[in-house]
Amino acid sequence: MRFGIYSKKTVDEVKNDALCDCGHRKDDHDVDSHSCLYEICDCTNFDTFQLNILKKKKVVTNIKFLSEDDVKDDALAWNCLNRNKYSKTD
Repeated sequence: MRFGIYSKKTVDEVKNDALCDCGHRKDDHDVDSHSCLYEICDCTNFDTFQLNILKKKKVVTNIKFLSEDDVKDDALAWNCLNRNKYSKTD
């Protein structure tokens, strides 16, 4: 299992080819106001993110199998079960 760190980046922290959350490059945004120069885009500020993957891999050694009754006591397991089983619409 590999972990990473998610961090938001502003216009001053990225290179010119970085993409904004709106999908346009940094150099497609105004230098002063940082708003997108495309007329069809509603982006008013350049925002993007960077994901730094940690170099060390983590090994999971203690795996516990839970029944559905025990899952409600474990927040991480409950969120996983709720997302993948209970929120499905048939």
